[in-house]
Amino acid sequence: MEDDHPSSAVPAAETASEPSTNEPLYVDLNAEGLPTAIESMCPQCEENGTTKLLLTKIPHFKDIIIISFDCPHCGFRSNEVQPGGAIAERGVKMELNIIHPEMLNRQVIKSNYARVIFPQLDFEIPAVTQKGLLNTVEGLLRTAAEQLQEGQEIRRVQDAETAARLDDFIARLLRCADGQELPLVMILDDPSGNSHVQNPYAPRNDPLLHSFYYERTPDQLVSMGFAASTEDAARSIADDKQQRKLNNHPLLASNSSIISADNFDFSKNFESNLEVAGLKQEPMVFPAECHSCHHMAENRMCVSDIPFFKEVVIMSFYCENCGARSAEIKAGGAIPAKGKRTTCAVQSRTDLSRDVLKSETSSVSIPELELELTAGSLGGLYTTVEGLLVKIRDHLRDNNPFVSGDSSENKTKEDFENFLSRFDDLISGERPFTLIVDDPLDNSFIMSFYKNPKEDPLLTIEEYERSFEQNEELGLNDINTENYAAEASDHPSDSTTMA
Repeated sequence: MEDDHPSSAVPAAETASEPSTNEPLYVDLNAEGLPTAIESMCPQCEENGTTKLLLTKIPHFKDIIIISFDCPHCGFRSNEVQPGGAIAERGVKMELNIIHPEMLNRQVIKSNYARVIFPQLDFEIPAVTQKGLLNTVEGLLRTAAEQLQEGQEIRRVQDAETAARLDDFIARLLRCADGQELPLVMILDDPSGNSHVQNPYAPRNDPLLHSFYYERTPDQLVSMGFAASTEDAARSIADDKQQRKLNNHPLLASNSSIISADNFDFSKNFESNLEVAGLKQEPMVFPAECHSCHHMAENRMCVSDIPFFKEVVIMSFYCENCGARSAEIKAGGAIPAKGKRTTCAVQSRTDLSRDVLKSETSSVSIPELELELTAGSLGGLYTTVEGLLVKIRDHLRDNNPFVSGDSSENKTKEDFENFLSRFDDLISGERPFTLIVDDPLDNSFIMSFYKNPKEDPLLTIEEYERSFEQNEELGLNDINTENYAAEASDHPSDSTTMA
């Protein structure tokens, strides 16, 4: 019954008075904060009750809406927490391996769209239950057991066999909550990207907690209510990807310095570069629909070489109707036979200005801070060493909400603040450090101030053989590029054999 209430109360909220334009919509949670009271229908007795809305924010996390409903006629009450900000750029799946009872105290933020899976129990907490809450792993298990217990008395009369099996499963859930059946794996899958599992070792990696980020499917957008159909969702996903390229590209940022490679000045158009760029071909021009206004515009592409790196594909889009534009650089050519690890010793402010091309397949580590970011953490970007550090710091601060605020332990909070202080020293150039970019596909590089990077004393470039696990993760073990025609003739399809 509680799930039916917000849908009936939210439309009424639209009639509430608009806040002053000079005041923030979301305010810090404090004793002086006054909720907005709205009269709305009770889903239990259909009389009028009172819905209270409080727009607030959790420090270092995000905006939330606290909803409380009370009916004076029948006594029905409900409480709910909903995210107030935008969904994250990508969905997130977090996997926690619970090997000792203390790990059951890990705090979990579960959004309205997240589901929790316990593979060993063959049990799933769907998105429609226990939504919009802050709890622990133990609390999730106990709440699930309590909800399954509801209606058991009636079930024992109507279907004794099913009730008995359910009693056994409830007892098993409680044993897991007590830490008697371990190890246990918990998977938190949230297509909105607004859920989180506590990492007590932040900002260092937790070897028992693994995070995976993924692009949302059209069906997931429809299920979350952000699109009316799968066609609209697919169009929205394409627009988001194009906008991300527009926002993240350094050439479009304000006050960005001019970036050039192989005499190609990225601040100029293609025609201005043709005379001096040494491009391999004339730019290809083909029509494309604008992601902003949906008018037809031009997309241009050409191929160039970055000295001592590799061939790259330069793409540029511009819409004359609305002024939307984007630019992108992608590594071209075949997949290299070896991976590459680039190590840069940052000794001064000058080294912080080195250009860095980081692909989605590369990992970044700083040994002095015992910090390592796995592949895909920041996506692909072109920036400087200083810009990369700023993005890493912001990423750590935004993705570790349990190390600050009221829910954090004093020691954990102090350790994290000390870590950020040391990180700021690196950004300001006060402390030397080592930056390591490891890319198994060799699609990343760090700029050298020398004409030949091998002569740079502060830059070390190592090539290495990819492991089987790395090839498997990149999908390379299943690729056959030699004698595939002959292999296909040796193994005809099932339909041919049956014939």
